[in-house]
Amino acid sequence: MKAVFIRKQSLLRAFFIRLAIFTPGAFLLSGGAHGLNTTQVSQYDVSWVFSNSYQVGRFANGDWWVVGPIVLQDISVVPELGFPTTPAEGRNGFMINLHAGPGAEHAFDSRAPYYNADLQPDLPTLVEPDSSIVATISSNVGTLKTAAVLTVLASPPPEGSFRPPYAGNDKPLYSTQNLQRHVLKTLPYIDGVPDFPIIARNVERAWLDPIFDWVGIYLHPSDNMIAYGAGMARDIGTATLRLMLDDPPEMKEKLLISTVQVGIDMYGLLLNGQYWPANGGHMSGRKWPILFAGIMLDDPGMKGIGGFEVDGLSWEGNQYSEAFQEDCQTFYLTEETRNEYPEFYQNPDWYDPPARAGDAVFGMRACMKDYGQTDYRACCNSQSWVGQVLCARLLNAKNLWNHDALFDYVDWWMEVWVPGDPSRHGYWDSGFQERMWNAYRWYANEAAGVSNWDLMDPAAKPPDGK
Repeated sequence: MKAVFIRKQSLLRAFFIRLAIFTPGAFLLSGGAHGLNTTQVSQYDVSWVFSNSYQVGRFANGDWWVVGPIVLQDISVVPELGFPTTPAEGRNGFMINLHAGPGAEHAFDSRAPYYNADLQPDLPTLVEPDSSIVATISSNVGTLKTAAVLTVLASPPPEGSFRPPYAGNDKPLYSTQNLQRHVLKTLPYIDGVPDFPIIARNVERAWLDPIFDWVGIYLHPSDNMIAYGAGMARDIGTATLRLMLDDPPEMKEKLLISTVQVGIDMYGLLLNGQYWPANGGHMSGRKWPILFAGIMLDDPGMKGIGGFEVDGLSWEGNQYSEAFQEDCQTFYLTEETRNEYPEFYQNPDWYDPPARAGDAVFGMRACMKDYGQTDYRACCNSQSWVGQVLCARLLNAKNLWNHDALFDYVDWWMEVWVPGDPSRHGYWDSGFQERMWNAYRWYANEAAGVSNWDLMDPAAKPPDGK
C-alpha cells in the first residue's frame, strides 16, 4: 500500500511539474518548481529552447529562471498573422541585459524608433549568469504584442525570490519574505470595488520601458501594459489602492507581488540611465511603483528616489534635474509667473477662482520654465495621478515622494476643480479612485493627526473636511 501511495505521489508531482513548465504564464506564489531540468521553458506564447537540459524554476511572479551559463539554441513564438515564428525579419526581437535611457537602442521590432539589429545576438548563443533575456512577439496592430523575461543565474535563487530587473548587468534578488505586508491598510469596502483578477492583469507582466521619452510608447507591449503614461499612472494607482482594502492577505498576495515587481523593474531602469521627463501625458506613473516597492521591501535605495536628480539636463536653455514627470509638472506659483502668464493662472477657464501666488499649480514643463497648459492638464495628467497620490498619503509616503506641490495640486484638483464641473475628469480617470478619495482622503491628513484606522470614527473628521 505504501509503494502504491508513493507511486501516486510521484505521478501527481510529475503532472503538476509538467503543467508548471508548459502552461504559459503559470503563476506560482511559492517561486516553485525548483530543481527541475528541461531543454525548454515557455511563457506567454514565447519559448526559449536550450542546447542541453538545464535546471529551471520560477520566481515569485511566475517568470522563469535557469541556471547557467546556458547555450540558447532558439526562441520560438506563437506569431501574429503573417509574421515569422522566430526572431527574424525585424520582428519578434530579443535582447540580453538591455540598456535604457537617452541614447539607448533596441532590437525588438524594426518599425519602432532607435532600432538596431546588431543588438540581437545570433542563435545559438552562449548566455552567462546574471543575464536577462527579454523576448518579444511583434504585433499587427501596434509594434509589440508581448514581452517575456527569462533570467540566467549562477545558482538557484532562494524560494520566494522576485525576478531581478531586466535592464543592465546587475541582478539583485529581492525576497517576498521581506515584504512588509503589515503596512497595508485594511480599510472598509466602498461601492464598486474592482475584482483582484481585473486589476492584477494590468501589472502581472513585465512593463517594458527602456527607450527614452515619448517614443518609448512604441515598445510598450499591448498584452503587458497600457501604452500611454497617464494610463500607467492610473493602473498603478488603482493596483496599490486596491491593496489598501480589507481583504484576506492571501487574496492580496498575487497583486502585491506583481505590483512590487513593476517597481523593481522601474528601479532597474532608473539605475541604468532611464528617466522620465515631462512630456504631455506620456511619462507619468514611474515614480510611485518604485516608492511602493521600496516601502513594501523596506529597501533604502528605492525609498530614497524622492530626491533623485539627473545632472546636466537642459531644455531650450533652461537647466533642470527632475527625473519624473509628476514632479516637473507641478509647482508652487510665484507672483512673477502668475503675472507673466495671466492666460493660464488668472483665467477662470483654467483656475476657478484664479490661482494665487503660493498655490500649487500645473505647468506643461514647469521645471524647464515652460508653463504652457495646453489640454494635457485636463485630458491626461491630473486625474491619472489621484490614485497614486492618495495611496502615498495612506502609506505616509508623502515625505518619501519629496515633492509637496504634487500632493497639494491633486488636493486642489479633487476638492475644488472637479466638483465645479463633472466633465472635468479627463480621459484617464478612475471611478474607483475617485470613490476611494471621497471615502478616505481625510483619514490620510497628516496635519490632522488622524491615525485611528481601526475605529474610522467620522467624528474625528478634520474641520476642513480633508
